[in-house]
Amino acid sequence: MNKDVLPGVWPALAFGSNVDDLVYLEGLKRSSKGCLPSESIELLYSECLRILEEGYTGKMLKIRLPYGLTATIPDTQLPEAWANILHVFCYRDYARFEDFTPDYGWVVVDVGAYLGFYTLWAGVHVGDSGLVVAVEPNPTAREILLSNVSLNRGRIGRIAFDPRLVCGSPGIRRLYVTGYWATSSIVRSYAEHMGDIEDTILVPCTTLDELFEDHNLEHIDLLKLDVEGAEEEVLATPTVCPKKVARIVVEVHPPWAKAERLAKLLHSRGYRVDIIAPSELEHQVFVYAIASNQHVQ
Repeated sequence: MNKDVLPGVWPALAFGSNVDDLVYLEGLKRSSKGCLPSESIELLYSECLRILEEGYTGKMLKIRLPYGLTATIPDTQLPEAWANILHVFCYRDYARFEDFTPDYGWVVVDVGAYLGFYTLWAGVHVGDSGLVVAVEPNPTAREILLSNVSLNRGRIGRIAFDPRLVCGSPGIRRLYVTGYWATSSIVRSYAEHMGDIEDTILVPCTTLDELFEDHNLEHIDLLKLDVEGAEEEVLATPTVCPKKVARIVVEVHPPWAKAERLAKLLHSRGYRVDIIAPSELEHQVFVYAIASNQHVQ
């Protein structure tokens, strides 16, 4: 798998950034080779070129992914959704350690599921006896997430959905929806930094405690957390402990959240922790935490 990714690819800065559009697309294309099916690469590349010429139309693309999976993507999410696919399937930013690749029968909670790429990847691995809980509060993104899961029935394990925000406490919060939906956030300054805020919606909040109760979970084998600047608020809950959650991988977005502070918190709860910065980008760091009684590879 080619991990030769250009600066600026993640978080994607989109067309009109300080990265030349064609250079940016060539970087995505090059990074996809050996990982994504060739016809998917060509379709994504040609559609991005079309967008440069004609603009967004809302056209829905259907592409093939690894593991025999299929996904639909609205052209309005390109080229950033392409980069998201690369980070799940090709760079494996959420599974840099072998023990963070879900095993058969695991319970995985995907907080910040977006269009479902990580949900599908995890669903392949957990199999029929496993469960993936996909949490996505943006109703437009969630509609496509539901469609993508439906497209792959028979190839993935059980998927449950939750339409709420995960926050530090229950209630109603504002979700600031950006043009690239994956950078939408309850933290306004973060959303403003990541792009134009196109909408603000009121969304009910849940906590990790309530997720356990509402989805009848006794434990979580792997919690994937991508909450766009609200990481510290979510992880502060005492539910995050080895007895309840065996493994955690958090995409951290400094300076809104600090990887070192999260690592210290998780270490104090009984986890072994690693901080991984897979690129030189300012706003992407991953914290991996595994219960001390779990095997680490």
